[in-house]
Amino acid sequence: MNESKLFRGVCASTVTPFGPDGGLRLELLKPHIDWIINDGADAISPLGSSGEFAALEVTDRKRVLEAALEANSGRV
Repeated sequence: MNESKLFRGVCASTVTPFGPDGGLRLELLKPHIDWIINDGADAISPLGSSGEFAALEVTDRKRVLEAALEANSGRV
């Protein structure tokens, strides 16, 4: 494998924000992603570690990923 293509750095899993009613609170995702990137993450992993992926419907997974892509704005 080409060494230059290996990932190096920190990949941070993001929290998926939910409200008290169990609904997604996507307006809280951007400040969270900003914080992660500003603290030095080299990559983010939305829906990557806390089980939200399996618990969400496909449409909600898409909404989370689209919001994360928009919040990231190509920074990492």
